[in-house]
Amino acid sequence: MNIVIGYRDGISQPYINIEDEPSAALPGQMVINPGVLVQGKAGDPKAEDSAVQRPNYGLSRNGSILVYRHLKQLVPEFDTFLHDTVVASLPIITHPQSAQLDDEIQKRADYLGARLVGRWKSGLPVVFTPKEGNDFPVDDRETGSDPQRNNDFIFDKVNDQLDQSKCPFAAHIRKTTPRNDIPAANGERSAILRAGIPYGPEVTPDERQAKKTSYERGLSFVCYQSALSPGFVFMQKVWCNNQTFIVPKAGFDPIVGQALKDTPNPTRFMTGWDADKLESDLTFSQEFVISQGGEYFFSPSMTVLKAISRLSQLASLRHRALEFEKTRPFEVNIREVGEVSGVLWMFITQEARFEGYKGMDPAEIPQFEPGARDVHAERLLQEAGIKEYEFAAVLD
Repeated sequence: MNIVIGYRDGISQPYINIEDEPSAALPGQMVINPGVLVQGKAGDPKAEDSAVQRPNYGLSRNGSILVYRHLKQLVPEFDTFLHDTVVASLPIITHPQSAQLDDEIQKRADYLGARLVGRWKSGLPVVFTPKEGNDFPVDDRETGSDPQRNNDFIFDKVNDQLDQSKCPFAAHIRKTTPRNDIPAANGERSAILRAGIPYGPEVTPDERQAKKTSYERGLSFVCYQSALSPGFVFMQKVWCNNQTFIVPKAGFDPIVGQALKDTPNPTRFMTGWDADKLESDLTFSQEFVISQGGEYFFSPSMTVLKAISRLSQLASLRHRALEFEKTRPFEVNIREVGEVSGVLWMFITQEARFEGYKGMDPAEIPQFEPGARDVHAERLLQEAGIKEYEFAAVLD
């Protein structure tokens, strides 16, 4: 489970729908087609959009695009921001500090953090704990850790209009997984399968006292999708970094949203942070999750990797086929064939014929036709575990 600035994240992973297999999706879990994550399968936007259809998957067959981000997290600074924001919103305090007041401030700071993330630290959705009157809600760790309950929710509407009284429009989990705020097909199209490895130590007492990060900590984040443009890139740019998504003046995702650095005023803000003043702006003086680098990678499928590993077998077949060409009583000039996959097929076919017709009278061996199928070639491929499309995909 991902930990983002002290909050459980990664709970709302999509469930991959596999044809002819019973669904094991958890309550509230988004069900997606495998092509959203794997190229060439049902749901792959590049395969279904005729304008950009993949003509030949080749190396990309059953592969996926891997996004990596190295995310530094400033946990003491975030906690201090929550505390200071709560204190600034309180009436002028004329009586001395007390333990009771400190507890109340911490309670409100915890709720504010839950509204910014969209979940409490346990993973409990903030929509489960609406503020009622002057009483501030608290975390429910039992429900937050229960996979049968901690993801089973939608965002409320009031008079058929989007509403942020229970969860801000800009909350991290609402920006990255809008659920019923958008059409289901749009949500599936931009779904990603993500994982993260926290790094660095727990926040130390000295850091909490100094309210400043002294030791590097954060998250090594990765996610998979069949295409970047509707996946991670779309989620980051169009949702998280867009102050007008989901509604005008929603604000930036306070956790991972990034303002454009070259704008005159790159300050980030959001609304909905205060359950009693939903239109009030909250401005962020700094980023608390900082991307320190990353990259986009192609992750090939096991099918392609196995095909690549068999190239040495194919090279051996080529050598033996060439030797065979020099010694057999009938001639086939395999070097005249132009296409790589055709050449390989002829190499394999000749080798199979050599094995299959060994010991026969040359006059009884059928004439070899370039490109023709041969029962012995099929047998050799089957025994070697090589499928034609595998090596053709690798070398086309």
